[in-house]
Amino acid sequence: MANQRSGPVQLPSLLELQAPTLNHMSEAPGLAATLARAVQASLETGQRFPHLLLIGPADSGKQTIAATVARELGAPLVCINPASLQGPDELHDILMKVPRGAVVLVGNLEGQWAISSDLCRVAQGDRVRKMPTPPWALSGEGWKRRDADEPYCQFTIIATTRDIDAERYGCTAWAELVLYTTRSASTESLRIDRTLRRVGLAPDTEALAKLAEFAVNSGVRTLRLARSIALWAGERNATTLNAELATVALGELSDQLVEPARLVRLRSGKPANGRKSATSPTDGWSDDSATDTASRETGPTTKQLLAASVLVVAILASAMFLAMGTYHLIFGRLPSP
Repeated sequence: MANQRSGPVQLPSLLELQAPTLNHMSEAPGLAATLARAVQASLETGQRFPHLLLIGPADSGKQTIAATVARELGAPLVCINPASLQGPDELHDILMKVPRGAVVLVGNLEGQWAISSDLCRVAQGDRVRKMPTPPWALSGEGWKRRDADEPYCQFTIIATTRDIDAERYGCTAWAELVLYTTRSASTESLRIDRTLRRVGLAPDTEALAKLAEFAVNSGVRTLRLARSIALWAGERNATTLNAELATVALGELSDQLVEPARLVRLRSGKPANGRKSATSPTDGWSDDSATDTASRETGPTTKQLLAASVLVVAILASAMFLAMGTYHLIFGRLPSP
């Protein structure tokens, strides 16, 4: 290796490898510009940053974007995993402790539409749903009814999902701004380049192309790949990375980087939640990806229409059998065909 460093690279954490500001998000200039304007408006006017829904495939930087927005706002970030919540009461307890002006990140919202409905209530200034309270709990000392709780502090909700149809659902009507993310070889090449250069490793164009193609085709998380490559190069005191070295590094690291379950889902085209994977309308970024709540489609989904059809058929069948039974009781026989 022609270029070497005097000692091993000191790697920051994955959190520190994220884009420090929106201006650093060269892989998403349109989205970054849209968010930067919203951040500036919020800081200048003192108004709350709009509730945001980010839709995109896995590892397209959605949670990184949320963390960067919180950092730009100077606001604390509160992370909520819907899958780990035991019910609305636990969500309520968390939201009661959220400080004013914070950013509440609700990650992986796909399939968690009851939680999304609760977010609608919260965005309207209400509290989340109440679980039925047993009578013995209402009057006991130390018990506190939900109706007596103070309202939540004002905060911003940023939720992420891989479900491309999420914007159409009525339970996401709380979102005041909807943006799409994408994941392609071109975007991941820029993310890897930014990350490696932050730790003092300069990759060339061919090396970036190989790394980005590997990340996209194998389902490996980009920041994890970049950090592993930086560590691999640091152990060899390298300060530059060409295509040959990138190929060697991937050969040595692929077994520990590739997750078989993610790779199977990627090759089958089926995301973890069984829904369509989200993709951006274009390979690049456009301010047109931001849509106002008033323009969203809130019509019934296919499943809702199917359920309604089954319900109508069941009601008609029940009415027919009831009529035949009544006729039999009155006339002592069933009606002739």
